[in-house]
Amino acid sequence: MANKMMPDFDQAVSSCISEMLFNRTRDGSSLNKDFYSNINAVRYHRERNNPGFNIDDFKC
Repeated sequence: MANKMMPDFDQAVSSCISEMLFNRTRDGSSLNKDFYSNINAVRYHRERNNPGFNIDDFKC
């Protein structure tokens, strides 16, 4: 996906992402939740709320 697009400058990116999202919803594609739940940043934010979380024990 894209991050921090400028609508006046990145019109092609915006158009492509809109089409991609439309196709995903129309075709009934399912989201791979395992992929996203295993991203390091997601794991960190989920695990840091656990009691006894120690950043030194976090494995990237």
